[in-house]
Amino acid sequence: MKENSGDAPADHSRWREGYLLHRLDNWTSGVLLFARNQEAFETFRSLIRGSAGKSAVEKEYLACVEGRIPGSLPVSIEYPMAHSSKRSSGKMVAVKNSPEEEISGSFPWREKYRGNPRAAKTRILSCSVSRDGGSICRIMISRGQRHQIRCHLAAIGCPIQGDTLYGAAPLKQKEGFLLQHQKIRFFHPFLQKEIIIEAPMPEWVRKARF
Repeated sequence: MKENSGDAPADHSRWREGYLLHRLDNWTSGVLLFARNQEAFETFRSLIRGSAGKSAVEKEYLACVEGRIPGSLPVSIEYPMAHSSKRSSGKMVAVKNSPEEEISGSFPWREKYRGNPRAAKTRILSCSVSRDGGSICRIMISRGQRHQIRCHLAAIGCPIQGDTLYGAAPLKQKEGFLLQHQKIRFFHPFLQKEIIIEAPMPEWVRKARF
């Protein structure tokens, strides 16, 4: 067996991924965080996972959604999440406790799911309503789950524009949907200072008409 060389870990899958610390869904643009070596990878993974289920990393997203966010801002969406019972769909389900949690235009509250639902929290910080009737929203999560923002927004009747998996109409001039990981904030454990990494503003925000 060939010995590992340099910083390549025994778990070669991490090395092949370039020490990728978190993921973005297909069609989601924005900030991705990589570690430079195995020590940094393990340290930052612990930082992201956090303690007591709370991450020490804050992630801010921009999303262009259909319609207007119900209620006054900021809004917290805290539906637990689980995998859809339809395995081939690749979808997640927001688990609502009762019909009273149903919002007009959102996914039905009794969507079937498999496995145990996991806690999830999505905060909508602010929104700007565009002339086409949609809204561009600033959204914050800490320890995100698969499709968390997409699923939670659809659950309140405001799917991300272009996100057909979660009930939105397809975009007219491009594929995909309008979601960007805009900013990540964390305290750097080696440099001992706060770090903020921000992506350039996406084109669909720059071209929006308000």
